[in-house]
Amino acid sequence: MNLDLELDAERAGILAIAGPNGAGKTTLLRALAGLLAIDRGRVELDGEVLDDTTSGIHLEPEVRPVAVVFQDYLLFPHLSALENVAYGLRSRGASRSAARQEAGTWLERVGVAGMAAERPRGLSGGQAQRVALARALATRPALLLLDEPLAAIDVSARAALRRDLRTHLTGADGVRIVVTHDPLDAMAMADRLVVMESGRIIQQGTLQEVTARPRSRWVAQLVGLNLYRGTASGNLITLPEGHQIRVTGETQGSAFAVVHPRAVSLHRQRPEGSPRNVWPGQVDGIDFEGDRVRVEVGGPVGVVAEVTPQAATELRLAEGGRVWVTIKATEFEVYPT
Repeated sequence: MNLDLELDAERAGILAIAGPNGAGKTTLLRALAGLLAIDRGRVELDGEVLDDTTSGIHLEPEVRPVAVVFQDYLLFPHLSALENVAYGLRSRGASRSAARQEAGTWLERVGVAGMAAERPRGLSGGQAQRVALARALATRPALLLLDEPLAAIDVSARAALRRDLRTHLTGADGVRIVVTHDPLDAMAMADRLVVMESGRIIQQGTLQEVTARPRSRWVAQLVGLNLYRGTASGNLITLPEGHQIRVTGETQGSAFAVVHPRAVSLHRQRPEGSPRNVWPGQVDGIDFEGDRVRVEVGGPVGVVAEVTPQAATELRLAEGGRVWVTIKATEFEVYPT
């Protein structure tokens, strides 16, 4: 994976690097940790140069003030939970007794003091994740990296562990970066969000800034919006496949248009009425989410609509069924790319 980006991370707040699978997130993490030598570029942490290809500097992982919590935790199978945490402290020069005492304190902080004598095979996924986090935090790294920290956690335990992770990360010193492809992890744990696709940063800022005006389909899905990109001329946006969307206002050039699924109406017959966007489609998927039904519609323009269960019943919606889509021009928000 080729990376072409410039990333600034500060101690204030937690930074999430998010994006779809294959975006280059883990490659970036490995480069920051020193596990992957970069071909061209520079990595600097608190004024210390970790990598600089111009001057030939590359600090090995073991001498960097960096700790990593890997997706599969990488706990030593022959060591107990206490000894796993103590190992990180011993590697930084602590005595055996001091390391064990400090390790016990950290296991208590992350809520698994009772598992101190257990080896990794005796730990649940959530317990192993907490031990790995304790091992990383105990060394008080200047940079803490978490690679998909909840990927191996059972869905039923993920929400509680996500909250606990946020608490522990908030209280930690140093720069904290969470790498994830899960939008919920990014939303729940981070103060700032960097979105990557194909090795590049395509959007960054606070969660509110990024989600208010998404610039990629992944971000749009993150906040539940329909996103279109095309060429605007007046109140028409022409999409790459040639279909035109009618919007309000006068816009020129490359533009994004977003619309909320609740603003999308579905009909069994082509509707009549005031000028608006109308096109045929077929139901590709139906998901019941509480008091709303999300309907994925394929056709000239793919779109997701939200209707009530009553409306879904009245429309006799079923996968493969034909429908008509309408969206008022006033429902689109348009902004430049």
